[in-house]
Amino acid sequence: MGAYQLAALAHLLLAVLVTGYALFWAIMALALRRSPRAAESEALLATVAAARWPHVVVPWRLRLPLPLVGWLLLAAAIGSGLLVGALGGPRELGLAFWLKLVAVIAVLALHASLARRPRPVPAWLGLPLVLLVLVLSVPLVR
Repeated sequence: MGAYQLAALAHLLLAVLVTGYALFWAIMALALRRSPRAAESEALLATVAAARWPHVVVPWRLRLPLPLVGWLLLAAAIGSGLLVGALGGPRELGLAFWLKLVAVIAVLALHASLARRPRPVPAWLGLPLVLLVLVLSVPLVR
């Protein structure tokens, strides 16, 4: 397996993790909206955002806040995508690439909003936006 294939595999695995992270936020937002404490959903989402990960086995001082985990996942996914693009050789940057770039910037902005002040709407909007990035990635595969 060459460098390109390894980078593509890493990018796919990171895409799965980012999708799972977005799914987590969407589930939390939707579940809190349907709970009897829906009026407190912003405060409860803030509690979720303050959680440290992983929540077991690792000593407290080594646990990362949940938004930082998200930033690390997003940075790794973007870095692996850039590596895949660099190793894939030169090619024409079509409309799908530019739409994906805009969608990735929107995901970053949405995550910044969640990291700063978690609210239900950005929490559940992240999942469709991440899925849009995945759909826009299909035409870019070699």
